[in-house]
Amino acid sequence: MSTNDMPPAERFDRWSDHLWKVIAPMRVRCDDPQTFQGHIAGMDLDTVQISSVTSTPCDGRRTRQMIRRSDPERFQLAFDQYGSTTISQDRRTAQARPMDLVLFHTSRPSEAATFDVGTRGIMVVFPGDLLPLPSRKLERLTATVLPGGGRVGRLLTGFLSSLVAGGPAYGPADRMRLGVVVADLMTALLAHHLDAEDNLPREVRERSLLLRVRAFIQQHLADHDLSPATVAAAHGLSVRSLHRLFAEENAGVAAFIRAERLARCRRDLADPAREGVPIHAVAARWGFFESASFTRAFRAAFGVTPQEFRRAAAQGRLPEDGARPVGTRQDSSADHPPLAPVSAADVLPQRSNQELTRANRDLTKDLAVARAQAEAAEQAAATAEAAAGQARAELDREREQHAGEADRLRQELDRARTELAQARERHTAETDRLREDLAAVREQLGDVRGRLTAAQAEARTVRQQSAGTLPATTPSPN
Repeated sequence: MSTNDMPPAERFDRWSDHLWKVIAPMRVRCDDPQTFQGHIAGMDLDTVQISSVTSTPCDGRRTRQMIRRSDPERFQLAFDQYGSTTISQDRRTAQARPMDLVLFHTSRPSEAATFDVGTRGIMVVFPGDLLPLPSRKLERLTATVLPGGGRVGRLLTGFLSSLVAGGPAYGPADRMRLGVVVADLMTALLAHHLDAEDNLPREVRERSLLLRVRAFIQQHLADHDLSPATVAAAHGLSVRSLHRLFAEENAGVAAFIRAERLARCRRDLADPAREGVPIHAVAARWGFFESASFTRAFRAAFGVTPQEFRRAAAQGRLPEDGARPVGTRQDSSADHPPLAPVSAADVLPQRSNQELTRANRDLTKDLAVARAQAEAAEQAAATAEAAAGQARAELDREREQHAGEADRLRQELDRARTELAQARERHTAETDRLREDLAAVREQLGDVRGRLTAAQAEARTVRQQSAGTLPATTPSPN
């Protein structure tokens, strides 16, 4: 649905009604309905539903009354490709930036708002029992920002963006398989944030890991040192484990790297903007440094030499989709049948026995060198793993020592605090006793002063009587 062709006065109301029907009952509001614009497109992948939504600023609310009226009982995982959204649910509020993912559930009240120029985002709707994770645990992640910059988050958002861009080009069999991939990637992302990756089914972990590895390879094809060893090290795997991961592929890790590099070379050779770049420079850019071996590999993959391919591309005689390198996995669906197997007789011209023998010898040499490099890399990886294990053990010992020292210092500090408290109590008691003694001394001193004053007065009286200045007094009968 798009509001572009609607009368401005009807756009927002019809948009609100559409969201109510296709997503869930909700109350939508915007500041200026007359200028509102929105577009939504959906894709059903059997197990999950994907929507691409673009709109100018607005906000929505789903209340308990609306939930009682209609509840599809679905989780929704969404992210913005541009713009920012705030989502609140379960007493939590997530302020998501572009490419950050947010999870929420239709069965509980929620609020969402977009700002500034609006947003364009993608939303995946799925039932709670689709993923091998308990729904009660998933609910801990609602209205929580799941960063899209991590490895799994970046892979999921990139895959969904490419998926939406492909849209109607996918056939029914493609959609079913793509739905499984989306579910696996969501499982890996949510399990990562729940610290539950170890509890996932093995096939889910392996499929997710394979997707991450393939994405890593495609992002680093221009790195000249890209090899099975470096790929394995980047993902914390041994080379042997990496080869096992690719066991179900039509080719191994090295063949996949080689095929993807050949595909990049083919793309550059067909690019008119790179017409002046020498073929050997194109090959070197993607990791082929020996011209003869590159030419053989290119011809084996595409049936023509690089020079012949560039000439045909310049004349516009290539098919639109082109050939696919040997060594990449083919789609076996009815909509996209696999390419027929390619034999040497189909792609190589008739050569003399001497030329074929020389080519075979070169290939054998390259294979031997590759095997030696793979073995050396595997040994280096094993050595690195052992060194890492030793370093971890030493680090654990140091942590234990530091922990013991910290405990000792804490105990000494507690003793010092106890002694200080006791000393304060003794000081307080001693001060109180001294104050009481001082008060008693002051009281005694007052008594002494009173008696001294009386004695002085009596002495003056006696002196006066002795001097005859005062009459002798007769003692009182009392």
